[in-house]
Amino acid sequence: MSGKDLTTCPVCCCDPCDCHGATSVDMVTLTYYIDDASFTLHVPVRLVKQYTSLYKEVEVMNADGSVVVYIRGVVTENNDENQ
Repeated sequence: MSGKDLTTCPVCCCDPCDCHGATSVDMVTLTYYIDDASFTLHVPVRLVKQYTSLYKEVEVMNADGSVVVYIRGVVTENNDENQ
């Protein structure tokens, strides 16, 4: 055993740590669609591009309530639901 602590990181909740010592990680609510099913996750902002390249349609809700809709990786709709 290498002596490495195997508990998950309290900042990014990953093991091994994926935040590289950052004191905060900006999170978004991401919903992706497969056929008629939708799946919602809370992911770091930096992973949004990966999801938009994997799925045909993705909605991202930012902390301020604004929603960005991506279809095939292109922004098709940008709503600000708080205004």
